[in-house]
Amino acid sequence: ILLVLFVVTSCDIFDLDINTDPNNPTAVTPDLLLPSVMYNASANFAGGVNSNSHGFVGAIASADDFNLSVTSYTGLWANLYTGSLKDLDEVIKFTTNAGNLPGYLGVAQVLKAYYSSLLVDLWGDVPYFEAWNGNNLAAPNRNPVYDGGSAIYDDCFALIDAALVNLAAVDPTNMASGDAMYGGSRTKWIAAANSLKLKLLMQTSKVRDNKAAIAAVLG
Repeated sequence: ILLVLFVVTSCDIFDLDINTDPNNPTAVTPDLLLPSVMYNASANFAGGVNSNSHGFVGAIASADDFNLSVTSYTGLWANLYTGSLKDLDEVIKFTTNAGNLPGYLGVAQVLKAYYSSLLVDLWGDVPYFEAWNGNNLAAPNRNPVYDGGSAIYDDCFALIDAALVNLAAVDPTNMASGDAMYGGSRTKWIAAANSLKLKLLMQTSKVRDNKAAIAAVLG
């Protein structure tokens, strides 16, 4: 009996906060979160939107009857804003606060510029600058305003320029495990950033004088 009492009293059997649920982390590092962002965002954009686009231009026979309603892209909108784009915002905040992950930050900035430009191309004015602050404990914002497409495009250009600086910075971090697209190759991400910048410059060339900027990218 004394032996049993000794064993029981030597163990803290009343400490119920000893387990950490790995499926509900309070913070996730970029190498774990970024692949999920890449897959989910791509899967969302490649769904109904991709089929409709091909149908409208006559590339495929399905989804070409223009039978759309106000709810046709509700699921896409919700999945992007509450899922992959919110996760991407968390990656940017994490890497910015870390201060020593310019490679991951640059990748996240390129992806944000790309996905955000697609939002504008699809819907025009959309929530952007205040869109992902619902869990901000200091100043939560669950009713973000709609921002103009032109202002969002301006920020996309700024993101790309910042990404090019970050991707070229000295960074010993191996991004291979967290980069499902280019396996951690900064050279390929720099090329992708320049290609995206050229794409956006071409898309806005009829409303802006982008000749010099286009020449700079091509040069």
